[in-house]
Amino acid sequence: MDGVPLVTQCPIQSASTFRYHFKAEHPGTHFWHSHTGFQRADGAFGAFIVRVPEEKDPHCDLYDYDLSSHVMIILDWGPEIGMKKFIAHHHSDGDNKPETLLVNGMGRFKEFDERSNKTVYTPTSRFVVER
Repeated sequence: MDGVPLVTQCPIQSASTFRYHFKAEHPGTHFWHSHTGFQRADGAFGAFIVRVPEEKDPHCDLYDYDLSSHVMIILDWGPEIGMKKFIAHHHSDGDNKPETLLVNGMGRFKEFDERSNKTVYTPTSRFVVER
């Protein structure tokens, strides 16, 4: 199952719904993402987790809880939309390097807000790990 528009299926039209029906046979954390335009760069991606029943998990004694808060998704990111970055890189002197990383959708970035006359810092993700 890949879903690449015009390769494995017709494109999914905007403002419509498409539902996959399949048997998730490979346990683990998988990565899903869009193959259309700049959607992945603009945030159309995520984790897809297939769990094993506890009675079939040989590693269940290694952790107490299997929670969604234990998932970490990392993305290279910049504040400009993908199309603008692409045009600047290919048609002028812009680059295609990310300005920061996002961890679960949050990352260190600062920008000056002219309305408040202050520098605004975006929040970061925080993980607390206990032994």
